Amino acid sequence: MALGAGPEALAAVVETGPAAVVIDGFGGGHVPPALTEIIENAVSSEIPVVVTSRVGDGPTNSSTYGAPGCEIDLQRRGAIMAGAISGVKARLRLAVAIALGLNAQEAFPLD
Repeated sequence: MALGAGPEALAAVVETGPAAVVIDGFGGGHVPPALTEIIENAVSSEIPVVVTSRVGDGPTNSSTYGAPGCEIDLQRRGAIMAGAISGVKARLRLAVAIALGLNAQEAFPLD
């Protein structure tokens, strides 16, 4: 995520049918509300969406904010919160999980 980012880039990525998508969200793993429908469409198309925090230290939230684009809303739409794993590590973990035949939810247990 970057300030002023619109939904066009994410929509273009999802249209290519990737194996999965990792989003480096703001703060505790938040995105602009304009991206929520694209995320939900990706998940419904069986494209796993994992959300990390682009902040240098600290995990994604899991039950703090419920506004559109915040973690409660994203999880309700099917996105997976990565916890304390950075975007780079989440992409690597997801690639290995897919190669091993695991689903994204198994690759990011938050317990």
